[in-house]
Amino acid sequence: ISLMQIMIHIHMNTRDLRNSIYRVLVYAPQGLHIDAITMAIVNDSRTLFEAGECAELLRIRVAHILAYDAKRKDSAITRVINGKTHKPRRGMYKLRKKKIT
Repeated sequence: ISLMQIMIHIHMNTRDLRNSIYRVLVYAPQGLHIDAITMAIVNDSRTLFEAGECAELLRIRVAHILAYDAKRKDSAITRVINGKTHKPRRGMYKLRKKKIT
């Protein structure tokens, strides 16, 4: 399978991919690793992703979206904090808790 065919298979716009990430993270309040999020998206939309190489390219896009969203103040996504070191865990993300005012 060529690189062009792979790029056509993973051609989801960023909004659809971000919505898929939110749908996956809703069911994991403790957070998930980038690999687990990617595999859930691949399994959810099996018709779009047929080749094994697609998962790696999709993982890169998911990582970019999560890293970008976690840095924004108004984002619904945040990084999981390690309880011992009080630093973010590498590759772990979760949905931010909403503050009720």
